[in-house]
Amino acid sequence: MKLKKLLNDIKIKANPRIKDLEITSVAVNSKGVKKGSLFIAIKGSRFDGHGFIGEAFKRGALAAIAEEAETLKMAPDKLKNIVRVKDTRKALSVAAKNFYHSPSEKLKVIGITGTNGKTTISLLIESIFNAARIPCGVMGTIENKIGNRRIPAERTTPDALGVNVLLDQMLKNGLKASAMEVSSHGLDQKRVDDISFDAAIFTNLTHEHLDYHGDLSRYFKSKTKIFTRLKKEGVAILNVDDRRVASCAKNMTEHKYITYGLKKTAYVSADIRRIDLDGSAFTVKLRGKGAFLINTRLIGLHNVSNILAAVAAGVTQGIDLRDIKNGIERVNSIKGRVEPVCTEEGFKVFVDYAHTHNALENVLTFLSTIKRNRIITVFGCGGDRDRSKRPLMGRVAQKLSDFVIVTSDNPRSEDPGKIARDIERGMKKQKYVVVKDRKKAIETALKIACPGDIVLIAGKGHENVQIIGKREIPFNDKKVAEQAINEIKAKKSKMPIEHVLKSPGSISIDTRTIKKGDTFLAIQGERFDGHCFVKEAFKKGAKLAIVSKIPQLPTAYKSRLICVKNTVKTLGDIARLRRLEFNTPVVAITGSNGKTTAKDLAAHVLGSGYNVLKNETSKNNLIGLPLTLCKLQKKHGVAVLEMGMNHFGEIRKLSEIAKPNIGVVTNIGPSHLEFLGTLRNVYKAKAELFECLTKKDTVVLNADDSYLRNPKNVKAKKVYFGIEKKCFFQAKNLIHEKNRWTFSLGKEKGFELTLLGKHNIYNALIAIAVARQFGIEFSTIKKRIKTFRPSCPMRLQSKRVRGVEILDDSYNSNPLSMECAIDTLAGHVTRGKRIVVTGDMLELGKNAKSMHEEVGGLIARGPFDTLITMGRLSRFTRNRARDRGMQSLYHAASHRGAASLLKKITRPGDIVLVKGSRGMQMEKVIEEFKSLPAGK
Repeated sequence: MKLKKLLNDIKIKANPRIKDLEITSVAVNSKGVKKGSLFIAIKGSRFDGHGFIGEAFKRGALAAIAEEAETLKMAPDKLKNIVRVKDTRKALSVAAKNFYHSPSEKLKVIGITGTNGKTTISLLIESIFNAARIPCGVMGTIENKIGNRRIPAERTTPDALGVNVLLDQMLKNGLKASAMEVSSHGLDQKRVDDISFDAAIFTNLTHEHLDYHGDLSRYFKSKTKIFTRLKKEGVAILNVDDRRVASCAKNMTEHKYITYGLKKTAYVSADIRRIDLDGSAFTVKLRGKGAFLINTRLIGLHNVSNILAAVAAGVTQGIDLRDIKNGIERVNSIKGRVEPVCTEEGFKVFVDYAHTHNALENVLTFLSTIKRNRIITVFGCGGDRDRSKRPLMGRVAQKLSDFVIVTSDNPRSEDPGKIARDIERGMKKQKYVVVKDRKKAIETALKIACPGDIVLIAGKGHENVQIIGKREIPFNDKKVAEQAINEIKAKKSKMPIEHVLKSPGSISIDTRTIKKGDTFLAIQGERFDGHCFVKEAFKKGAKLAIVSKIPQLPTAYKSRLICVKNTVKTLGDIARLRRLEFNTPVVAITGSNGKTTAKDLAAHVLGSGYNVLKNETSKNNLIGLPLTLCKLQKKHGVAVLEMGMNHFGEIRKLSEIAKPNIGVVTNIGPSHLEFLGTLRNVYKAKAELFECLTKKDTVVLNADDSYLRNPKNVKAKKVYFGIEKKCFFQAKNLIHEKNRWTFSLGKEKGFELTLLGKHNIYNALIAIAVARQFGIEFSTIKKRIKTFRPSCPMRLQSKRVRGVEILDDSYNSNPLSMECAIDTLAGHVTRGKRIVVTGDMLELGKNAKSMHEEVGGLIARGPFDTLITMGRLSRFTRNRARDRGMQSLYHAASHRGAASLLKKITRPGDIVLVKGSRGMQMEKVIEEFKSLPAGK
């Protein structure tokens, strides 16, 4: 680029001797100068570039830009090809923009400033844009991201040259947007003076960098400069929960602005449902534009605020709400931001970048709301930085922690002891200790931590070095903590669990089933507390009891107690160790419908050649599955385990316990929407199974289910089954007659299944696919499927009552299983009437009304004569059926009422489907129908 073009818009003092040279690069460091460079001399805190102009020319620079005041000190003969300006920082900003042809004008650039939250928001925005198929780069504290490239960041906001270089590389790599952290230093030092932002987010303002800015007023003024860099149509995004940030709205005369917040009325707000250590669930509300549910693994109220900021950014750029939601939910964690450290010691450990009193308060306030025991905080403050925040951080740490360990952060040139004394000025002389060595401080915290405690290691977060004096020593909080935990784990005795594993008896949670030599495990539930039955368990012959609190017992019994923090977790630990003790293959089956039947079918077929361990009925949760695994013995050739869930994280925990070799997902349907919100989230919760399967494992998937047809991030070998879509285990030539299905599978014909409902063919296909993984011959599989009889009651089983055929499907209900049951009834041959008796479908959350109405529409379209509903929600089913023209409709107030209606309207030869969620206990309708006296 010609020098004159490069100098456009730079206010310079005329220098007629400067030729219009061809400039090949721009440099601010003399070591980076190449032949044909323009060197720009910048005054820094440690070096002054004006002292390196001569070296720059020796290295091949053709011209230099220097400040007028400095060039006055130079000899006239030295001024050749030196452009004189008042402010080289401003000149650098313009020159960099010119040289790289204004890259920020060609990208969507979202700037984020504020004391806290910048990194998290930038990564959330990146994910949102990528979900919307708008490739997005990141410029920030942890690293700079350009597509798949990761460039370590030296500081939050590079100099003006670095910013333009990165933006230019993003353009050349096909990116369309950039999420950019903008520091107060960057704004004050004109690093982004000539960057054009499409949106600018201001998160908050608290004590930070006052060593540089002097006071909060000047710090605030520097932050607000970002709004002067907005494009003409650019939008300011303001956090109204921060008083100073909210005040910016008054000065937004040239640009639009929108607000977000948790505490005050805002354009983007949140209705929080759940915040815990597994993440958060909340409804995002957009003023006048509706609402949507977010399920995120990011933890803490401050991250809800960060998500709202990212949502606001997405909205301002016209991104579809579905892409905004998907983008946010894809972000599972942020490096060094409330980042969990893996530990099985019964306490939780988190690493966080909080290095201001406000950030530390946010994290500790959240942890305080969910703590079960103590909070132990390890933190320090950086040297050669804002000293006024040190006592403030000490005060917050002590107020919100049960014990504090004050240590070093990056002391730089300061004495760590002096920094610690500054922190102590804000603390009372209790419940804290100073350990200057950060590694020892972390080790101390982990050694004193007990089950139920939370250890927070704050201040350095993602950083990989500790700066002591002029040295940068490799140091990462998470790695140091992991190493310390492993050392502690190696020293701790595992005797309590070993006692249980070596005990000849079983583990029981019910004193009614206790046998001599068993171990009783006390579970505290909603209705019963197992600790109240420990004495009874010992009287019945229990050898040991695992408890989380010491009950009142005779002295002789107390020596046989094993006290743990969480008995359910301990049960999982015992089951995990028992599973590892044997090299037994494990088949894990999950999905929205069909799990129990698929498990029983698979176990029955595998039983032709193996001794099979399986869950009893549907004991498939974090208690039932471990209890089953604890029964694993050397004699078992395979374990077939059903896994259920209703919250995120549960399938992951069950998979970590069971460590399956073969995973099965039956289907994805609208179950547990009360907790999960959407079908997409049901899929995500079920897909946690995939995370625990390796390349050596196999996953069996339903090819007819759109969510399972091509799942991402699956390492295991994929095997498909289905009816509609072409796949290896595809059932064809389906024939239904006399309560029996026949079908073929490729060249294999003559499969017979004596189960009601076409949906049960899917369960048979699962059993076939699993059996083939074990090498069982088709001839054997056919015989076993033909002889299978369901052992679990209330799952579409045919019964005769008063000459009426009852299809008892009262075990549970959701829209998908209801549709299967209705299809079964519709295809059933009968000389009488077809009658549906349905109760409420529970756990559907905000979708309950619409889904009950859909079922009403299905029934009205089918060959059904009468509908009897029971329950509050089923009224919607009845009303929709009525609206669609169905005439014979009844609503019962009780089970007996429904039974009385059945007696009144049924005749021998009729067929009745009875179905509802477990909580509705629809089997009582059948019991009442049986017990009603004969006669009219």
